[in-house]
Amino acid sequence: MVKPSLNQNTLAQVLIFVVAACALFWQFPELQFTHDELSALQRTKFTSFGELVEKGIRIDGHPGGVQSFLYYYAPLVNYSAWALKLPFSLMALGSILIVFAIAKTIHQEAAGIYTGAIMAVSQYFVYYGQIIRPYEAGLFFSLLSAWFWMRYFYHQAHYKNLIAFAFAAAGAAYSHQFSLLLVGIMGLHALFIARGRALTEWLLCGLLTFLLYLPHLNIFFHQLSLGGVGSWLGKPTTGFILDYFAYLFHFSYLFIGALFIALLLPAWKIKKPKNWEGIIWFGGSFLIGFIYSRAVNPVLQYSTLIFAAPLLLLSLFALRQMRLQWISLLLILSTGLYSLYADRNHYPLSYQSPFKYPRDYAARQGLNNDALVLKLDKEKWDFYAKMEHYNSAENYHYQNPKGLITYLENSPSNDIILTVDHNSPLFLASLIEQYGYGQKRRENHFGFTLYHFSKKYAPTINSIKETNRSGINICGSDQDYCGKLALQLDKEDLKARQNFIMAEYEVEGLKWDSQAKIIIALFAGDQLIHWSGRALAEFQSDSSGSIFHAQVILDEWVKYPQIEARAMLESKGEKILIKKSSLKLMQGNNRIYGINQAFKSEPD
Repeated sequence: MVKPSLNQNTLAQVLIFVVAACALFWQFPELQFTHDELSALQRTKFTSFGELVEKGIRIDGHPGGVQSFLYYYAPLVNYSAWALKLPFSLMALGSILIVFAIAKTIHQEAAGIYTGAIMAVSQYFVYYGQIIRPYEAGLFFSLLSAWFWMRYFYHQAHYKNLIAFAFAAAGAAYSHQFSLLLVGIMGLHALFIARGRALTEWLLCGLLTFLLYLPHLNIFFHQLSLGGVGSWLGKPTTGFILDYFAYLFHFSYLFIGALFIALLLPAWKIKKPKNWEGIIWFGGSFLIGFIYSRAVNPVLQYSTLIFAAPLLLLSLFALRQMRLQWISLLLILSTGLYSLYADRNHYPLSYQSPFKYPRDYAARQGLNNDALVLKLDKEKWDFYAKMEHYNSAENYHYQNPKGLITYLENSPSNDIILTVDHNSPLFLASLIEQYGYGQKRRENHFGFTLYHFSKKYAPTINSIKETNRSGINICGSDQDYCGKLALQLDKEDLKARQNFIMAEYEVEGLKWDSQAKIIIALFAGDQLIHWSGRALAEFQSDSSGSIFHAQVILDEWVKYPQIEARAMLESKGEKILIKKSSLKLMQGNNRIYGINQAFKSEPD
């Protein structure tokens, strides 16, 4: 009796599935909730579904499908992190299986294998497969829609495929606006190529999809009237798509090199090109999002293209007429996993939340709750703490420099754990050092920075470059600006992400109602390119001390060959005594936006 054996394609698919499962579920119980996840969970506390719709869905930019699911599911699993994330991770695995199915339908199994391999190890897919947000649901239903679309046109033009497409498309529409856009483009594409009876069937399919989505239509138009997220998201640049593909492959020459080897290794075949669907669908999603973001309101992000990304890869590999080559497949998997771990530091950086990790760190150091000084969203911090039965009442939350100074002057703790997010003033660590604390440890994370200060350590925060002035300097009432300092920044200084300029003045004689300001201005030649300031009164206390202001170096400034940073006090006619001053270029956290930007790996 001959024993059945798996063919090479099936073996490759099994390997990819196992690798994907390992990447997704590695130390799965250790995963913590991100800022966006906590926002979603906070909107599950309404007393009725109607209240959820009005106060938790209509005000959001996403359709209500995932939020409705969380409303019922989160209390069911007692808000357990791993239990909440599990359905989304399973959908991530399911998405890879659907890619294999699509590839088999269009008779391009090798193309599906290489696409699945990238999905298994790219942080783009792994990260969104580990968070309870609409992206994985939208990806799953978008790929399911694409499968039934392909089955109709490549396998059998049967009404069952159309009904299945309608329900899958409705699932995508209820998940995310860009997955709604994608399945809409699929439907228009079908109408464009269908003829005769097929055209009628697709029109009826579109009607069924519309009827399934109809209950959400009013919410959709309300959300559309809210516009985009221009308050915090910038317009995409002309280099957006190149940056996107670099991010997809971890900004890694090894990972990108493995892809090119896979493309070049098999002998080229000259055949009539087909399987353009993924390119058309991805291109349509990208162009609509790009044009809308440039002309109306920014909405285009890397995350919004995840729904069409596997279909783009599948089309590109299919057009190449890929054949399975084990060397190239293993290179993609190995370089992808290596760069996921070593370059992107996905483990552990993606597992650490600013709303939980500082508590864990303090506990490991044997410190009490009053050692935590936080510049984070207090509502989310308290919400997370309540879920885990942690008493957050003793944690100090930063409001302004004056309040922090008062806290430091009266703090009984010999250690302080400072945790700051991307919206925090950049001078807080230096301000704390003024009160007898030295930096014991600093950790750069995705979305936040943690500092451990101790009175047992001497102040050690060093600058990259600086200029200083000592000696008494008096700002008179006849001076508009005084205490001027200047620091030259060259091209290399401007290239480093998240580094910042910090001005510090040690002053006396401040009035409690002082109107004076500390200012940082940046010039390219004689052209003022940026200006920002902070009121001196924010630092007022019973004792004399230092005042600070800081300005991050913006990415757009790299186009200048050199910039001069200038610091000064705007006296507003007040008499101010300056004892000493400095203007410094400081090292920032180049991981703070690292979830979708390149950064340099750092030693632990």
